[in-house]
Amino acid sequence: MNRTLNERAKSMRLHAGLPKMFWADAVSTAAYLINRGPSWQGKEVSFSHLRVFGCVSYVRIKDSDRDKLDPKAKKCIFIGYGSDDMGYRFWDEQMKKVVRSRDVTFNENAVYKDKLEVDSEFTKEQPEKEKAVLDDITEEDLARNSGSSDNVPVTPEAEVRKSSRTVRPPQRFSPSAYYMLLTEDGEPQCYSEAVQVDDSVKWKSAMEEEMNSLEKNDTWSLTELPAGKKALQNKWVFRIKDEPDGSKRYKARLVVKGYQQKKGIDYTDIFSPRQMSEEFEMKDMGAAKQILGMSIMRDRSEGTIKLSQEKYIGKLLEKFSIQDAKTRSTPLAAHFNLTKKQSPKTDEDKEYMAKVPYASAVGSLMYAMVCTRPDIAHAVGVVSRFMSNPGKEHWEAVKWLLRYLKGTSKIALRYNKKDDILEGFSDANLGGCLDSRKSTTGYIFTLGGTAVSWMSRLQKSVALSTTEAEYMAISEASKEMIWLKNSLEELGRKQADSALYSDSQSAIHLAKNPVFHARTKHIQLRYHFTRELISNGTLSLKKILGSKNPADMLTTVVTSEKLKLCIASTGLQN
Repeated sequence: MNRTLNERAKSMRLHAGLPKMFWADAVSTAAYLINRGPSWQGKEVSFSHLRVFGCVSYVRIKDSDRDKLDPKAKKCIFIGYGSDDMGYRFWDEQMKKVVRSRDVTFNENAVYKDKLEVDSEFTKEQPEKEKAVLDDITEEDLARNSGSSDNVPVTPEAEVRKSSRTVRPPQRFSPSAYYMLLTEDGEPQCYSEAVQVDDSVKWKSAMEEEMNSLEKNDTWSLTELPAGKKALQNKWVFRIKDEPDGSKRYKARLVVKGYQQKKGIDYTDIFSPRQMSEEFEMKDMGAAKQILGMSIMRDRSEGTIKLSQEKYIGKLLEKFSIQDAKTRSTPLAAHFNLTKKQSPKTDEDKEYMAKVPYASAVGSLMYAMVCTRPDIAHAVGVVSRFMSNPGKEHWEAVKWLLRYLKGTSKIALRYNKKDDILEGFSDANLGGCLDSRKSTTGYIFTLGGTAVSWMSRLQKSVALSTTEAEYMAISEASKEMIWLKNSLEELGRKQADSALYSDSQSAIHLAKNPVFHARTKHIQLRYHFTRELISNGTLSLKKILGSKNPADMLTTVVTSEKLKLCIASTGLQN
């Protein structure tokens, strides 16, 4: 995709005759245009606002910024698209800066190189004292250049030829292209642009803050440049950060262009010594409010902490255009009997699924599940089995899961300081995978009634009975419980009354009875690890009713009523 972007950007820039300094703008515009190509949603996209890259444009000057006799517009060069509220982006050749405007007239029959030729010829023909300023545009000039002109022939549109190749979906580009797209929202790409944009005062303040920080921390020391060596260059990186209160923070970082180093010449082995000083300055930023896309909400009067991903889920729904869809009451429905046989077989189905961002959607859902949403662990595990070759039915299941998140985006994990008792719940289904017939292991651990660890995963071997599947699930949960107990003990919270619950009485008897039995001789040795833990008193295994076991939602599709019970039992609250 980088190659595609670079080739399109190069063609656009050379056609307009723009210098290399506009390479980033050309890449950003190319990405903007590709993103408005055919998509899996099949939504119609408006192309009426698209303009020829590098064309001559006449940007209207505000009445407050000009006198009565001054021109009403300034000649600029179109270099890209801004956000909805910023309009188009233009290069002001006279002021040497980027401007943004929506009140503009385009002359798409003339581009930057044509303007240069006109400027050159005009300079040769006219004496210096009679040179006119090309940027002073009169109303007659605007009328003559707006829309289709009688003096300038309009090039007829060429008939669009449809390619016979299979249309591939845009991969939404590499990190470098993402950066180009982000610059449309006002992030400068270099120092010269930062000091010329409208909010240059804020960027200058951010750069001063960075320089003061570097000097205060003795980041560098002056030294003589060795003979035959070249000093590495540096650059400014500008970012606008969203604060938890909704405000914007302007940040600037001065970084070294380390990629200019050559291995074997400038360096051989990389070694970065780190020596802790006796004293160093720290900044108290207060209690954490956000980390890794999770919002942290504290209520010190009640002694509670909530972890929420409402903002992340909102962006996720917007990314896949689910924000206006109907909600669902469960992560998966019982009618979703997903198998590999539902993978696309016809060329039509393969072409359709090639446009679907299945892997991206599943990966985004998986991150939400790992952080704060144990209620979707089973559904995410099911849809992730088909990422190599998903079909329409698999995609419908993913969209169903996204709709469920839409209706439950405000759910958060609520922790309290009343107690710190560790409890675990284990469950398994028999032959849950319709392709391999392997069973699913599910376990969830709570601390003070709120989930701290959970997992839903296919077992490594086929179980011959429900008892055997439950027994293997207990073994996997036992390993997790030992790790959690050791971690809590290191924090000074020794667990004496912690227990692991299972809804299978036969599996509990099997774990507590170390006597050899013909029905268990084929079970792999690793799963008998639980017996040793029970015998030495490290693990307490207890029975729980299946209707009250919150681990059920990790192994199978449950009803909305059972799901509400499981959610309440694991500390998930609105």
